[in-house]
Amino acid sequence: MNYWHKLVGEILTWKWLFFINFAFVSGWIKRQELGAGGISIQVGMNAWDVILPLFGDPLFHLYFILPLWLFLSCRNVMNDWDYTVHIRIGSYWKWLLYTTGNASSIIVIFILLYSVINFLVSGSLQWEMGWSEYSREDVGFNRIVYTMQQMTGQPLIAFLLQIIVYILFLITVYFVIATFYLFMPTNKTLAVLAICIYLFALISFKVFTIGWLQVTTYMFIHYAYQTFSSFVPVIGILMGVNALCLVTSYFARKRNEI
Repeated sequence: MNYWHKLVGEILTWKWLFFINFAFVSGWIKRQELGAGGISIQVGMNAWDVILPLFGDPLFHLYFILPLWLFLSCRNVMNDWDYTVHIRIGSYWKWLLYTTGNASSIIVIFILLYSVINFLVSGSLQWEMGWSEYSREDVGFNRIVYTMQQMTGQPLIAFLLQIIVYILFLITVYFVIATFYLFMPTNKTLAVLAICIYLFALISFKVFTIGWLQVTTYMFIHYAYQTFSSFVPVIGILMGVNALCLVTSYFARKRNEI
């Protein structure tokens, strides 16, 4: 019950109103671009041809969602670094799970709101369980959906897989930030880490040509498929990083008296 109270309290904060407006406007602009592309090649589209590219748009997620998530993660970690919390929990690895659990409400709200926005933006496009003719066209503006339809026979499955990978990526970023804070619990160093993560994400996207070095490979299943011919290695790598963070936190020495 307390978790649901926290979830309701979180969704009523100002940042989600800002997110809804920005995501809806951005999504609508993207929908118009995709619609124009469908008209140009004269093939039929369905709702998935809008929803999936919105969830897999690297520009929106790298330039808007990632910095927002880094900021919220740092703020949440600093708020949870409390003397009474450490006394009650008793160990670093349990604190890591505790603070990640607190941040999960943000992830849940983001996924739910963004899914609703994407479904609304798809508008009057037809709903189908299968892939459209548009999704089978290998053209530049359709690369996301084209790659996804090569992975699975159902767009709904592709949608669910994308959500799973994206949630796992957000949790991994949070784990890394929280684990780093165990060893250097100062706000300045945490801010530097967040900036470094963001700059690496941008550089890897803009400069690196090796797929497994690009952050987008671990955010989107179509990038994962292009790099590994499957999304499974990405899930394994992300889970491995999380496990490493847990092991590190378990053996962490208390460098500061808490």
